[in-house]
Formats: sequence, C-alpha cells, structure tokens
Amino acid sequence: KEIEKQWLHYEKDLATLSIFNDQERRLARALVWRRVSEIWRKSHVPEGSVLGRFAKKDDRDRLLECAEKCVELAPEHAFAYRALIEAFETLGDDPGAAKARRRLLQRFPDDAEAHSWLLAYYLLYDEPQKALAHAEHARKLQPLDESLRAAAAEARVALARQLALEDRFAEAREQFALAEQVFPPNKEDFTVLACRAVLEERAGDEEAAQQWRTRAGASLVEATPLTLALAAETRRYKLPVTRAKQWNDQWKKELKQKCNSETAGAMCRLMARRLVDGAEYVGRSGHISELKKYIRRCTRVKWREEDLRHVCRFLRELYESDPRDNPRLLEDCLDKGMRVFPQSPFFHFHRGELEVELGPFDCDRYLAHECFSKAAKYAENSPFPEDASILEDARKRLTFLGEVGMPTSPPFSFMDQFFESSYEDDDDDDWEEDEEPLSPEMFDHPAARELLELMAKKMGIDPNAALDAMTREDFERDGDPLPGPHPRKGASPHRSKRK
Repeated sequence: KEIEKQWLHYEKDLATLSIFNDQERRLARALVWRRVSEIWRKSHVPEGSVLGRFAKKDDRDRLLECAEKCVELAPEHAFAYRALIEAFETLGDDPGAAKARRRLLQRFPDDAEAHSWLLAYYLLYDEPQKALAHAEHARKLQPLDESLRAAAAEARVALARQLALEDRFAEAREQFALAEQVFPPNKEDFTVLACRAVLEERAGDEEAAQQWRTRAGASLVEATPLTLALAAETRRYKLPVTRAKQWNDQWKKELKQKCNSETAGAMCRLMARRLVDGAEYVGRSGHISELKKYIRRCTRVKWREEDLRHVCRFLRELYESDPRDNPRLLEDCLDKGMRVFPQSPFFHFHRGELEVELGPFDCDRYLAHECFSKAAKYAENSPFPEDASILEDARKRLTFLGEVGMPTSPPFSFMDQFFESSYEDDDDDDWEEDEEPLSPEMFDHPAARELLELMAKKMGIDPNAALDAMTREDFERDGDPLPGPHPRKGASPHRSKRK
C-alpha cells in the first residue's frame, strides 16, 4: 500500500507538470496507472484464472478501477487495453476479458491476438457465427498459421450443426463443403465426416449418410472411434433417442475387443476436443467413464507416441475440467510415456506440471526439476511442431522452481530446510520425540505463506490465528490424527519420510 501511495503521488505531480503538453501528461499518467494496476494485481489478487476468483470484492473492484483509469487516460494506446485484459484474466473473468478485447479491436482492428482469443472464446460458448468472423480476420493477418485454419473449419462445422437443427440442410451442406476446403490436404478428419453423415441422416437421406460413414471409417484401423463419434453427434443433432441408443450399444460391444494404440488415440482425440469445446450432450459422462475403463485395460498395448499423447491430453483436459477427478491414471500414462519414449519432451513436461500442482508441501521438487530439465533439452530437436512451446514453458518452470527454493539434489523436500540438519534417527517408533514442532519461521517462506493465506481465505478464517494454532508449543497429539501421506501412494520415489 505504501508503494501504491507513492506512485499515486507521482501521478498527481505529473498532472500538473508544465514541461509536458496535455497529450504527454495523459500518456505518462496512464503508464503510472498501469504500474499501479500491476502492483495491485500481484500483491492483492492470487495469480491464475482459478485462484483469482477467491479475491475479495474490494480488491477486484480496485484492480479493475486502476485498469479502467489507464484506458480512460490513453484510449489510443494498446497497452492500456492490455492492462484491462490482464486484470480480467487474473480474476478469471472470461466474459470481461472478451469485452475488453472487443474494445481493443474497435481501436486496433488488426490485432491478431485479440481475434485468435475471441475465436476460441466464441467456439467455447457455441457462437459459431461470431467465431467465424474472427477466424476469417485472423487468417488474413496470419495466413501461415495452421491452427487458425483448423479453428476456422471447426467454426463452419459448428455453424452447419446450428443450421441443421433449424432444418436448413442446403446451407448446412454448404458450410461443410467450405470446411473441407479449409482443412489441410490429405488429412481428412473422421469426426467431421461423422457429423456430415448425421446431418444427412437428419435430412432423411440414408444412402448419403451411409456413404459418409464409409468414407469416415476408411482411415481408421477399427470402427470403434467412428461409432463413438456417431453416438455423440446423434445426440448433438437431436436425432431420435432410439437411434442414439443403437450407436451407444454398438460402441460398448466394440469396446470389448482387444485394445490397440490407434483406437485409443483416436477416441481420446475426439473426446479431448469435446472437452475443450465445452460440447455438452446427453450421455457424455457415460462415454468418458467407459473410455477411462478402456484406457486402464491398455496395459500391454504397444503404443505409438502420437496416440499416447492424445490419451494424455484427454486425461489432462478431464482433470482440468473437474479437479476432483483423481489424476492417478494420467500420472500412470505420463510415466509410461517417459519410459517408452524417453526423448519425448511432451511426457516429461506434463509429468513435471502434475507434480508442481501438488503444492509446496507435497511437491517433489527434485522430480519436477528433472522433468522440466529433460523437457527443455529434448524440445530443442523434437519433430513435433507443438513441442516448440514446451521449450519456453519448461524454462519458465525451472526459473519458478529456483525462485521458491528448489533443492539441488535428492531426497530433500520443501520442509527439510526448516528442520535441524542433524536429524539421523532412522527409527520411526519414537517419531513424537524426534519430530520438531512447527515453527512460525516455516511460514516466512513466500510460497508457504501464500498457501496458508489462500487456504485461510477459502475457509473464512484469520491466517494469523491459524498460524498461532498450528505452532503452539504446548500442542499435544494425544488421540489426534497425524498428517498422512498424499492419496496418490507411490507417486514419487523421493518423498521425505518426515513429511
């Protein structure tokens, strides 16, 4: 607060500075307000789209007020709108961030980042007409970006579904034809062809529907992924329930066949896309449950790297959409990927991410550092284009681990730095005598203090009172349960026994 106070005094001085003209004064004051917004965002609001939602209302309002003041003073500069966008994203307010980007585009209509972000936003909220407008503009600005071509085709397919639901079948077919033109050559997607087959079935042309189903299944090793796509799209296109049940029953029968890499990868790629798109339909939770059972059966499958990547992406999206989901299956798949494909940066990076998400107390920082180091090393020569971003992200994670005091060698844990180094007793029978009590110095560490404050804020209690209760010297454990191991037993070989 004292730092903010000094910046605001500076802003008042700038308002009366005579050596600047009016435009220069407004620009200088806007830069000060952007700085105040950054200070407030970093010191009062937890970072991240999830944690930001726990911020107090007064802190949220103050953050947005600072960003809006920046836009008010410098509406002709893009950095002012960026400050407002960052404020909304920190608070986890996607509609607010979308509104801020629309304001940015009114002043700067050729901002590629804003068009790309709004394209993904409108696809997520099933507004394909708006998404398509941003897709076309973004493709003009970045004609070589393959992801924009795929997103533009996806927007046309979504628009075709909306037209089909209104029984405007001719217009829907036209959108599918345009989507096929956008797709890269020789890379037909069976999910799009399945949508076209369901469209023809809704239009009453069974012969055309069968032709599209045959074409969709031509590139697949087994028909199981196609059957899953037809079961899902039949629901989304609102065909009769009996027809959807037929596809669903057929899919469950096909799942009983011997597992293979290509089938698992194709089904996971389909369902991961549905999770990213936010596509809700009746029976989706059942499809996810059955697919997870199929993945668990794939213990002796000879994996292809791209298929195992699709499996991990699906499980990752599932875990992010529902944090209550146990990530053990994802962890097992990532571990298998590191063993079978040791030079693939994808599996090392996401395994490190999963470990860091355990938090400062349960995270095995040595394991996380090792994973990110290998990811950064192998990403430099990876043949997969998507791994280009892993190099930069892995280096950022390594910097983060260094800033919060990562140990340089195993098996030390985050908590070991707060205890006496002379601890040598290997006998756990007299644990209560050997274990030193918690001390307030343990929470002088920024990461530990931040975690304590966040937990106290979520529970509605005073963090200082919680710290006092945890560090009382006369605390006795008579009959009280002791902290147990993390529910993911055996998650890491470097867990400290004094955890």
